[in-house]
Amino acid sequence: MGGGTYEDVVMVDKAVTLGETKSTKTNQNRTLGVLAPLADDIAKSRKSLGAIPGQGSFVFPHPLDASRRWGDTTYQNWRSRTFDAAVALAPFSAVEGR
Repeated sequence: MGGGTYEDVVMVDKAVTLGETKSTKTNQNRTLGVLAPLADDIAKSRKSLGAIPGQGSFVFPHPLDASRRWGDTTYQNWRSRTFDAAVALAPFSAVEGR
């Protein structure tokens, strides 16, 4: 997801699917409110990059190069190493679609 993060709001003006940047599903820009804990995590993540990314930066930059998009391999690695582990620890009895 691209756009600028402004503390508790994320502006969505493009989408990235399998490493390809394209317009959003509706072809319209939008802003999304972000819950405070997620806003804090995003702020910490962006600060850990060494320089605060500017407007138009990816919210979740490529782990090796913040200017690169995530490709399928990066996404699959993140999913298997991070997301699946978080789902296993989540306090749900089941996750839809799994």
